[in-house]
Amino acid sequence: MASAAPSSSTPAAKAEAKPSNLYIHRQAGTPRSCFICYKQTPHVLVSSTVPSLDFFYVCLAHLGDTHFAKRVSTPAAPPSVASTSVQPDAATVSQADIDRVKKEYDERQRKLKEKKEFDAAAAQESDKKGNKPSSMTSSIFSTLSSAVSSVASAATSAATSSPSSPASTAGAAATPAGPTSPTPTTNQSPLHSKYALHREFYSQRLRDWNNRQAKIREKQLNLPRVPNGAPS
Repeated sequence: MASAAPSSSTPAAKAEAKPSNLYIHRQAGTPRSCFICYKQTPHVLVSSTVPSLDFFYVCLAHLGDTHFAKRVSTPAAPPSVASTSVQPDAATVSQADIDRVKKEYDERQRKLKEKKEFDAAAAQESDKKGNKPSSMTSSIFSTLSSAVSSVASAATSAATSSPSSPASTAGAAATPAGPTSPTPTTNQSPLHSKYALHREFYSQRLRDWNNRQAKIREKQLNLPRVPNGAPS
């Protein structure tokens, strides 16, 4: 029986793969030395092609440096079918609403004009009959009533808003004016975001990768060691 062909997911196949210049930001549980400054950091950049073989720790400050890496923007999702469907014609509906509102406005203006004409005629008739002092008294009484009501409403609003004003002023005075805290770097470099290394750093990662693969091939060949001294 013929043996099955080796799967492409074997360690040898992974060794033949080459890390691409696309790394994903992850966070590990144990901090290690940074690839750049050797400080302890839990943040890791993992290769998107060989994540189990090519990864390194890096500080968040370096992720914001464009001379080290640039964040790869995720392409926008295509619009859904529901959003691209034909919407009903809103222009016709709006025009109908405009016509209806205009008609109602004209009707109110007509009634207001008729009322003013009726009041003017009634006032002239009362003046002719000698009832002018009574109309002046009624107008003065209505003016005083409106003034009293406005003063009462103003006093009520001032009484309801006055207790909170001193407290807010005292709170504002008690709060010390200090320097604003800087925006955390985590917001600028969120987890699972993708980065492309600068060509120099990516070349260094490829050199390290090739050196590791060369050592692995030497172990797989199992060549004998070179003798230390010459034969006697």
